[in-house]
Amino acid sequence: MGAAVMVHVLELGIIVHSVAIGITLGLATGRDDALPLMVAICFHQFFEGIGLGSAFVNANFSPSRSFAFATLFAFTTPFGVALGYGLDSRIDEGSMTFFWTSGIVNCFSAGLLIYFGLVNMLVAEFNRPSVRENYRLQLAMGIGTMLGFLSMVLLAMWA
Repeated sequence: MGAAVMVHVLELGIIVHSVAIGITLGLATGRDDALPLMVAICFHQFFEGIGLGSAFVNANFSPSRSFAFATLFAFTTPFGVALGYGLDSRIDEGSMTFFWTSGIVNCFSAGLLIYFGLVNMLVAEFNRPSVRENYRLQLAMGIGTMLGFLSMVLLAMWA
């Protein structure tokens, strides 16, 4: 799969994911769990943006195209928050329809992100010649990846 196609599909997954978590934050407005959720989302979006930016660089996108994608990324979570805030009085968060709909959207976006993170981005990083020839670098990158996974698990448990 070409780098440009990969970035477009990654952006699609991130957009769906960002709108979904924005809706979740918008629905949580005024509740006790809104602040920890907002902190977790900011932390998460920061690293998602770094990953997306590195994908732009690897795909050799022009600055204007990268700016367009970055702008789209920047507005999706606030759009989701506004949508969730607007739906807050109209939606029953305890209904089965809400759980199924949010579950399917979250599964779709999470699946795309896991696929691209593990299959495309990590494989590309670990298969560079400079990494393949250096065992210590492989070990450091593996440990860093596991620490990143662990930090996301701890963040999910906290939020």
